[in-house]
Amino acid sequence: MSWKLDKQFSDKICNFSHDFFNKKLIKKGKPISGEWTVLATLVLVVENTSSSSSSSSSYEIKQVLSLGTGNRCLGKSSLSNQGDVLNDSHAEIICKRSFQKFCYNEILNLLQSKDYNSILFNIEYHSSNINKDIDNNSLPTISIKKGHSLHFYVNQTPCGDCSIFPFKKETQPENFTEKEKLEKDGKENKIENDEKKEEKEKDIIKQVDKDKDEENDNEDEESKRKLKKVKDDINNNNNNNNNNNNNNNNNNINNDNNNNNNNNNNNNNNNNNNNNNNNNNNNNNNNNNNNNNNNQYDDIQRTGAKTVFGEPEDKKLIGIEYHQTGVLRVKPGRGDPTVSMSCSDKIARWNVLGIQGSLLSHFIKEQIFLSSITIGDLFNHSSIYRGLIGRLLPNPTTTEISSSNTIPNFKLNSDLEIFSTNIQFQFSKLLLESDQQNNNKSTSSGLAISFCYPNQHEVTIAINGKKMGTNQKNFNAISQRSSICKFNLFKLFHQLLLIIKNKNSNEENEKNNQIIFTDSLLKSNYYECKHLSKKYYQEYEKLKEFKFKNWLTNSPDLENFVLDNQATGNLTITKK
Repeated sequence: MSWKLDKQFSDKICNFSHDFFNKKLIKKGKPISGEWTVLATLVLVVENTSSSSSSSSSYEIKQVLSLGTGNRCLGKSSLSNQGDVLNDSHAEIICKRSFQKFCYNEILNLLQSKDYNSILFNIEYHSSNINKDIDNNSLPTISIKKGHSLHFYVNQTPCGDCSIFPFKKETQPENFTEKEKLEKDGKENKIENDEKKEEKEKDIIKQVDKDKDEENDNEDEESKRKLKKVKDDINNNNNNNNNNNNNNNNNNINNDNNNNNNNNNNNNNNNNNNNNNNNNNNNNNNNNNNNNNNNQYDDIQRTGAKTVFGEPEDKKLIGIEYHQTGVLRVKPGRGDPTVSMSCSDKIARWNVLGIQGSLLSHFIKEQIFLSSITIGDLFNHSSIYRGLIGRLLPNPTTTEISSSNTIPNFKLNSDLEIFSTNIQFQFSKLLLESDQQNNNKSTSSGLAISFCYPNQHEVTIAINGKKMGTNQKNFNAISQRSSICKFNLFKLFHQLLLIIKNKNSNEENEKNNQIIFTDSLLKSNYYECKHLSKKYYQEYEKLKEFKFKNWLTNSPDLENFVLDNQATGNLTITKK
C-alpha cells in the first residue's frame, strides 16, 4: 500500500516526529515547564522496491532529515550585512535551512568518496562541452533517488494566509478540537500578550509602554462587556427590536408593520428568504446570524502576520470581514517591524522553486518538492490549500502555473498532499493554554533548535539570531554564528566549489568550462552567487511577475559579503 492510500499516514508522520524530538534529541534547548514552541520536521519516506507480496506496507518512514523549533524572527533594524545572524527563527524556516545544511554535507561526501552511499541523493558528472541544456552543466548535478520522497510536518498551521479561515462560534470549526474552539475568542489578545512578554526579553520596550498596552487590552475587554450587554438587551426586547438588529442597520424595515408575522416578512425579504411562517424570536436570531454571510459563518480565525505594502489591506471589520485572504504577509514584529515573509508565503514559494534554494540549485538538477504536509493545531484544509497551492493557480482547472507559453518551464507542485492530525505536540501553545487550571499563563520559548541528519544539533537565541551562550562580549565572535546562517551555508557552498576545482585541475584541460565557471563563483559575493543560478532566478522572477509581485526581498547591501581566503571564516564586505 502506498503512503498516499494509508489513512493513518499523517498520524504516523506525526508520531515519528514527536518520538524523534522526545527520544533522539538531547534536552538542550527544549521548552521548560509553562513554555510553548512550534515544531517542524522534514521526514524521508522510502518506497519498498522488493517484490515480496508478504509485506503489509510498501513504504518505510526512514529518517528525520531535519528539524526546527521556534516562533520568532528579527526586526528590520537587527538584520546584519555580514550574513552572520538567523533572520527568521520560525520552526518551518529553521527546518528548511537545516535541510539545506544536510544537502551540502551529503554532496560533500559524494564528491570526496565514490563509495559513499547517500541516504537521499545520486550524483552525476558531466563533460565540459556537452549537455548544454542543463543549467550550469559544468558542475556535477545531484538528483533524488527513485522512490524517495520528503514529507513536512508542522504541529500548527503556518502563520499567514493558511491560518485565516471562517467558522461559526456556536459550532466547532472544521477539524478543530474542543480545546481549540475554547481558545478562539481570546486568540488575538493572547497574541498581543505574547508579544509584550517577548519584547521584555529584548529590554527595548519600557515599562510605560507595557502599561499602555495593558490599558488598551482592558479597554478592549470593557468594550466586549458593553457589547455583550447591548446584545443581551436586544435579545430580551420585543420582536420589533429583534428585527431591527437582524437587518444590520439596513433601516429598510417597514416600521408600520407591528405584528410578528410582518416583522418576519420584512426581515426575510432583506435576506432573500421566504419563510413567512416563522414568527418567533429564535428564527429572528437565526436570520441575524445569516446576514451578509449566506447562512454559514460569523467569525474568522486570525493571524498576526501583516499585509505587505501594495497588497490589499485587512478591513479589520467585525467577524469574517476582518482579514483579506490570498495576500502576501510579513511576520509580526516584536516592537521592531520585520521584513520576513510569512511561513504560508514561503512554503507557497517552495511549491514553485523548491526547498533547496538558489545556491544549491547550481548542483541539484531539479527542484526538490515536498510530497506532503501534515499539520496539527488550527487545521483547515480549504485555507491551507488556498495558501499553498490555490492562489498560485490561474484557474482551478489547470495544474500548471500558466496555460500559455508566456511563462515557460514554470512548474507548480500541485501534487502536494495536505493532511491533518489530531495528535498534539506536548509543547503546543493550544494544548498548554487549554490545560491551564490555574492563573499561570504559558509563554513562548526564546530558543530555537536546529537539527540535521545524522547528528548535528544546535540551539540558537531567537531574538538575536546567534548561538545559545552569546552575550554582548562575544556577539561578533565567529564561534557564535549559527551553522545555518547565510555566512556558514555560503562557506559550505565554497567548500563544494573548491573540491570541484581541485578535481578538475587534475584533468587534461585546465581551461575547461568547469574551471572557468567555478572560478567565477569563487570570486563572487553571496548575492552574485545566488543570482548566477540562472534557472532558479528566472523562475523566481516569473513567479513575482505572475502572482507575488509585492514579495519583499533583502537589499543587496545585506548580501554583498564574501569569504576571504576560500572560506576560512574571515569576513570582508565588498564595496559596491
